[in-house]
Order: sequence, then structure tokens, then C-alpha cells
Amino acid sequence: MLKYQALLLEQDDVTLKTTSVVNPVMFLSSTLIDNEPEHSCLQTIEEVYSSRSDLKDVPLENPNWELFRDGSSIMKKGKRVTGYAVTMQDKVIEAKALTADVSSQKVELIASRALDRSKGKNVNKYMD
Repeated sequence: MLKYQALLLEQDDVTLKTTSVVNPVMFLSSTLIDNEPEHSCLQTIEEVYSSRSDLKDVPLENPNWELFRDGSSIMKKGKRVTGYAVTMQDKVIEAKALTADVSSQKVELIASRALDRSKGKNVNKYMD
């Protein structure tokens, strides 16, 4: 849930508020122009939540690097074990164990930050 709240809060035109009473009619107050809604919900969702236009799901043909990233947080013998790694096929770029209080989501964010080492290079990045 926190991930989705963060996505919403990044938008300039969205404000999250907590209220004890919510009347669904409040959300129907928009006006119709020529019997058409003033915005298209599908278009808005597409604009706000689509992937960045510079991200591709097809690998680059001649990358400088190919990086693989993974983070993990598991319970082992009653204790939480967390860590991450950024690797190439034949080389570990960065791998660290983290303290037990780090959530699996934070582990993934820390591992993603390690990918910053590739700034300015053409890189295929693979992550789960």
C-alpha cells in the first residue's frame, strides 16, 4: 500500500487525505461538457501509471554492461536475514548484507540505487 501511496504523492495534482466519513457521491461532482466527462479515466491512468517512455522491454544490442540486481529479506531459523547483490554474468559489482530491521521493499530500493554505478553507460539491467 505504501508503494501506491508514494506513487500518488509524486503527482502534483493528487492529494491524499484521511477522513472518517466518505460519501461516494462526493466523487461524482464533476460536470459534463456536451454530455462527455471532463476527463477520460483510462487516459489519466495511462498517463500517470505507465512506464517511463525511456524504459524498454527489449535489450540494447551493444550495451557497455549487462547488470543483474536482486534483493532479499527472509526469515532463517527465526531471524531475519536481508541483503542484495548487483552483478554482471562473471563479476560481482556490489553485494551487501543489511541489518535485520530493513524491509524487503527497502532492500530492493537499496539494490536499485547500486545500479547508479552505470550512469552514463548503455546498460541492460535485469531485475525481478
